[in-house]
Amino acid sequence: VAADEVLGEMMKVVTTYKGEAIQDVIPVYKTPRHVFHASTYARQGLGFLRCLLATQEGDRDRMLEIVRNGYSGAPDLAITMIRAKGYGGRRAHRICCNFVRLARERGIKPYEMTGALLDEAARVTAEPEPHLTDAEVQESMGLEGFFQKHDGLGDPHPDETRRLIAKRRAELEDLRSSQAERRRRLADADARLHAEIDAICGR
Repeated sequence: VAADEVLGEMMKVVTTYKGEAIQDVIPVYKTPRHVFHASTYARQGLGFLRCLLATQEGDRDRMLEIVRNGYSGAPDLAITMIRAKGYGGRRAHRICCNFVRLARERGIKPYEMTGALLDEAARVTAEPEPHLTDAEVQESMGLEGFFQKHDGLGDPHPDETRRLIAKRRAELEDLRSSQAERRRRLADADARLHAEIDAICGR
């Protein structure tokens, strides 16, 4: 819910600005309220996740069973087709969509799916047959090596995740330093303002 509210506040700003970074004074004046609301929801969501992650325990066997009996590996199979066979993204996903449909209609589990069934799905879609082996199909559908295969920029590979976390922490520290400097300048300005007021008033 908190994440939805953050996106909602963001869209309010986009709509107010009409997609422009700079607009009239009134939209600019009203924007901080949406930013503050979004920040509040973001902190609320992060707080919830912090509590959740600190107390939950993963059941690897149950999670693997769910993956093995579901079809969530279909997008990964599409990526295999794109990388290994040169398919375009839409074409690969269209074939995989029919691939999953055929398997579900025939009661075929993901770990039982074959290259021949994938070729049939391609024919249904009037696309060239990929001719992947059964092992290639089942490896993609199984997702056991998902994190090792997804090692590009921003992917969930553990090394890439650690790199992004370190990068974000460094950026956050820079932002904290900048914010501290802004607060210092505001405090100095406030002190000078009060000093001038006292001088005018003869205090």
